[in-house]
Amino acid sequence: MLNKSTGVEIRSIKRSLPLDIQVKIITPPDNPNPSDSTFTTNYSYLSDSTVNAEATVGQIGNAAEISWDVTATLGGIWNENPANRMGPTFIFSLNPPAHPPYVQGTGCNDAGNGSCDRSNPLSYRIKAIYHSGSDENTITQDQLDIIRQEYVNHGLAVPIRGDFQVPYSTAHFTVAEIIGNNAYSVVLGTPGEFAEIIRDAYNRLINDDVQEIPVGTSGLDPLHIVVSPGANIQTIGPVLDTAPCNGAPNPTVCDDKYGILEEDGFMKDVIIAGPNGIAETVAVNQLTDYGLRISSAWRNPERNEAIGGVLTSRHQYGNADDLQHRNDASGKTSAQLYCILLTAAKGVANYAIAEQGATERACNDPLVDHIHAHN
Repeated sequence: MLNKSTGVEIRSIKRSLPLDIQVKIITPPDNPNPSDSTFTTNYSYLSDSTVNAEATVGQIGNAAEISWDVTATLGGIWNENPANRMGPTFIFSLNPPAHPPYVQGTGCNDAGNGSCDRSNPLSYRIKAIYHSGSDENTITQDQLDIIRQEYVNHGLAVPIRGDFQVPYSTAHFTVAEIIGNNAYSVVLGTPGEFAEIIRDAYNRLINDDVQEIPVGTSGLDPLHIVVSPGANIQTIGPVLDTAPCNGAPNPTVCDDKYGILEEDGFMKDVIIAGPNGIAETVAVNQLTDYGLRISSAWRNPERNEAIGGVLTSRHQYGNADDLQHRNDASGKTSAQLYCILLTAAKGVANYAIAEQGATERACNDPLVDHIHAHN
């Protein structure tokens, strides 16, 4: 176009709308644990969180013309502000699907509602659109919040993120044993340390006979007790580990023998001096190192439901262990070892019972397959 007065050509300038739109998530916060590589778009949030997104456009753009689109992998959204999804900010609440009623299963593949696999994370793609341009951000729960969401879904108190940790081996229990078959790489609490405390108490109760009279003492009544068993064991009473004439200075003439004493409601085996009235038996009282195995420690709520745990199981809070003996204490039956283990657990834990599966039984019942203990 030519300016008639100056003869200079005027070029027409067309301003294009700015397309440099950018989305920023104000809340929830970006995942404070970036070392978790399970997902690349991790934010820390649960289903009761509020999402606050903000979008900006170029300097000459009109932010009021920004529109919002949200896509959820599970469920939807509600409480949208603004309701018309227009403008520089968009705030909404999460609306995930309702969790089904609690149904105890009997294993990982039965008809119960629980699951032995990782739960699906809540994930939302948040997109801002401005004319022909757009930008988006996806927020996805990381491993810790996937687990914590299970507590929300089951109506349980939700642990804080800092309560979870990568499991570590202890003196007698491996990481594989502590984490068990859980689908996650973290645990709640310190189940390995708890098992160590019970193991120490268990070993103190094995081979704990008491030397009542020093070996070599003479002039005793033939019925005088030379060796007595240690502590009363849950349900079965004391267990005598020492045989008559054990470690006697002169076994060929030793005549110490078994006797029976009724005490504390139990018939109690003891060793008496015998006809020669000499204490000749050395009590078996020694530091032992018999093993235990952890059959179940921390369970996430979905797994707890799948394998038949009660809704409020303490296993879900990392302060419960199911323990089995290794049947390596010579001269003792499985029932005796479970009763010793139960007594040990009761001495150091807030609560302990003998169980077959999830059924409580007397510790000397041959069906018992573990001792459950929790604080």
